[in-house]
Amino acid sequence: RASINHLETQLHESGTTHKAETTQLQEQITLLQAEKTAVQEEVKEVRLALGEEGVRRFRVTEKLEKLEKDRTTEELDTLKAKLSVASEDLSLVKEEATSLTEQVQGLQLSLREALELNATVEAE
Repeated sequence: RASINHLETQLHESGTTHKAETTQLQEQITLLQAEKTAVQEEVKEVRLALGEEGVRRFRVTEKLEKLEKDRTTEELDTLKAKLSVASEDLSLVKEEATSLTEQVQGLQLSLREALELNATVEAE
């Protein structure tokens, strides 16, 4: 019986806590709704103060800023692509230079051997 009473007490306390939290959340919602309404009123006042022409200019300015950002992003992407191609070209040039260096070394070795053979033939 004591266990049941304890559980009932816990349930009651939990319910009371839940009600308090719900009330607090409802108050926060009410405050946020009031803030939203206030902001909407401020927007209306600003629009009235700016007039229709001012609102249009504001929107045009926003669109221009977005276009500028988009253009800058496109230019950056283009530069990145060019850099990538240049990097690939540089890698190919390095590979070719390595290959040519190996060929020159091989030719130098062959020339040395030919000179040594020539010196041996002349000595005989």
